[in-house]
Amino acid sequence: GDDPDGPDASIGRVDHDFDSNLEGTVYLAEKDDSTYLVEYFLPDSSGVLVEKEWERVAKTEEEMNREIYEETMTEDGPAQVGRRTIRDVYPWHLAIGSVDMDPEGNIWVGQGYTSMPTFEVYSPEGEFLYVAIIPELEGVQGLEYSMRHGCLAYDRQPLDYPKVYLFSASTSSSM
Repeated sequence: GDDPDGPDASIGRVDHDFDSNLEGTVYLAEKDDSTYLVEYFLPDSSGVLVEKEWERVAKTEEEMNREIYEETMTEDGPAQVGRRTIRDVYPWHLAIGSVDMDPEGNIWVGQGYTSMPTFEVYSPEGEFLYVAIIPELEGVQGLEYSMRHGCLAYDRQPLDYPKVYLFSASTSSSM
């Protein structure tokens, strides 16, 4: 039905993000609004890295309005052509937005409900280590992340021109 709170509301909306290492371990995060789950798959076993009780987080009216219109500007000879498309906007944030491994094998679980990029970092065994936040990218939408060499963030579908952000990771006891 059309009821966003109905039991079938998230069917077709569930997606996954994954990362793997050279030893054959795959970490799979469910990108859903009502599930907080990261699983691991080894060549000979599987299990849950982290699973939490999760209450849906609703988008604000401002966030919904920002997502309703997708604007595209293109050059057509000497003229600029603009297109504004009305998109279907889902009213709930994702619990998890991404999952990545760093060189030490730690798992970075990107939170899907924050305007400032925020990651819960876990050891390969599932022990919670710390929270990492990137305040410089607050409000930037649609970024993909790679933690292989520091932190690399990029937009796969930029509306204007490609941008890549590279940060070096540092931790402190105040995190």
